[in-house]
Amino acid sequence: MSRIKFGLYQTPASGEAQPLPCARFISQGTKGMEEICDALTESSTLTSADIKGVLEGLSRYIGKQLSYGYNIALDGLGTFSPA
Repeated sequence: MSRIKFGLYQTPASGEAQPLPCARFISQGTKGMEEICDALTESSTLTSADIKGVLEGLSRYIGKQLSYGYNIALDGLGTFSPA
């Protein structure tokens, strides 16, 4: 069951183009590093510091590869693109 919420909005009229309805994502908030580490620590034998180190390393790696022009595909997470 999806918990993602969307709102219905009208695009602005432009010239002869009529406003059109469009769906827009409604954010539920932002999860930070500390909250992510705490959640992952609950379901593993790793410490919060271990998890934070891995996440920071992954973040640096993804950022570096994106800066070189590569796309990054992570199964189950998504695809990141420099675009």
